[in-house]
Amino acid sequence: MTHPVYDSCQEELDSVEPSKSILDNFDHYTAAVVIVDRWYKHEGHTIAYSLSFIPIELVGRLQIDLNSTDALLNFLEHTCYEQDHHCSRCVTYSTTGNFSAKNYKLSSHDSFLMTHENVYDENEEILVVSKHYIPAEMFELKYSI
Repeated sequence: MTHPVYDSCQEELDSVEPSKSILDNFDHYTAAVVIVDRWYKHEGHTIAYSLSFIPIELVGRLQIDLNSTDALLNFLEHTCYEQDHHCSRCVTYSTTGNFSAKNYKLSSHDSFLMTHENVYDENEEILVVSKHYIPAEMFELKYSI
């Protein structure tokens, strides 16, 4: 099991740009979710976008350092997919990719494949809920059965 953006994009990704945590906007601690969005790039061009929600209790339990971009990206891009974790995914057509990814325009078209994903740990607790947007012209789904 790997991250769906890496599995589904036709181009090889060479960078991922995360946004700041929404917690940076509050001046006090709040029991909520951490919202993180990322822009996936190839040769400086944005080719995919992900929006993820991490339960705040999980952040504390796993000691994910929200002040460390590397730690947060490592959890979202790799760690949550490892060990005895599993996920459910639903791939649908969407026209909201350019709207959702406000920092960059993903495509000159408004056709996206959106993967809604819930990643669970071995105890069936949600680790992260994500929506991954890939422009239709960049999307490729491969199966090995």
